[in-house]
Amino acid sequence: MRKENIEHRLHQELSDIAPNKLDELLAAVDALPEDDGSVIDFAQEAKKRRSPLKAVLSAAAALLLIVGAAGVYASLSAERYTVAIDVNPAVELRVNGFDRISAVTLKNDDAKALIDESDLKGKSVSDAVDVLTEKLCGDGYLTENSNGVLVSVQGGNEALCTKIVGSVEKATERAGFNYAVLYQSLDDDADGKTELIAKLDGRLDNFDAEELTKLSVQELIFLAESLDSLPDKTEFYGKLNGYLSAEDAKHDAGVDSASAAQSIIRYAEQLAYEIVYTENGTTHKYIVSASTGEVLAHEKHGKSDSSSSGKKDDNKDDGLLSADDILKIFKKTFGFVDAVLDDVHVTRSTRNGEPVYIVTYKVFGVTRSAVFDARTAEMLDEIG
Repeated sequence: MRKENIEHRLHQELSDIAPNKLDELLAAVDALPEDDGSVIDFAQEAKKRRSPLKAVLSAAAALLLIVGAAGVYASLSAERYTVAIDVNPAVELRVNGFDRISAVTLKNDDAKALIDESDLKGKSVSDAVDVLTEKLCGDGYLTENSNGVLVSVQGGNEALCTKIVGSVEKATERAGFNYAVLYQSLDDDADGKTELIAKLDGRLDNFDAEELTKLSVQELIFLAESLDSLPDKTEFYGKLNGYLSAEDAKHDAGVDSASAAQSIIRYAEQLAYEIVYTENGTTHKYIVSASTGEVLAHEKHGKSDSSSSGKKDDNKDDGLLSADDILKIFKKTFGFVDAVLDDVHVTRSTRNGEPVYIVTYKVFGVTRSAVFDARTAEMLDEIG
């Protein structure tokens, strides 16, 4: 090969990937003796010394191998996908082509108090999720009755899903309870919880986006699982603990009507089933805690509830005090003024077959409840 051809080839191969070495190699080619057209006896020359041309080509080949290897390493070192783990602590893991955690973002104060970035960085994605889940169990964020984990992945695949779900399962098994993972695939680098709320918005009759933002990850997973079909690009693995089925809620309320309709609402700062049915001309509405099965409220409406004016008669029918009476007595009992009270609800229910009123309220940011005898206004219980 002539010198000008060698120079042209080197310029083609190295001008983009190793420009800093190009001039050095071209200078080495220029130092080669000029081609005088004589015939070279390669057998004899090989015995004497190595050809300068071969030395240059060997160096160029070695350089190409080094540059290629460096390119492969750089490609594998780059971030390949993002894994976000949300319980209440929210942790984001960036994973490279070596399946190692290259960066960690602790997205809220709970996450910063839970774990250090150094505990996860450099680990394989399986080991990192295992360590993180173990910490969530050990610090009480994941328990037998609150075992939901939201996993949001951008750029992953089915194999990655298997690794992550498997790591969560193993860690919760060591803690003594089963796992529940809602796994969603993201098209971009969005916040996982925010993306789930956007997917649920519009699919639940009693929750808009604002209401959904008030819920925990466990509650959001429960709502997602309650739908006829999961949101797009979302899969559920395991079994979510801590909530009753709608049928169990009916049973706890003593409702056996086949026509009873139920829906999930937020009542007194918790998720609850609203169960409505009509029997013998009277419509009953029960509010049953979705987590405990406790009947939080019971109302019934029928012919006896209406007067000629069309207004509900909630005065002292059957010797019962009205809701307004109970509210006044409640404020007087505790010495509260309207300025310090938020979200006050007075509902009629029964306890041991006797009518009661439950007053649920928020004072100084804390939700509490008080139970009053519906006939005597005696305070029977205070909760919270």
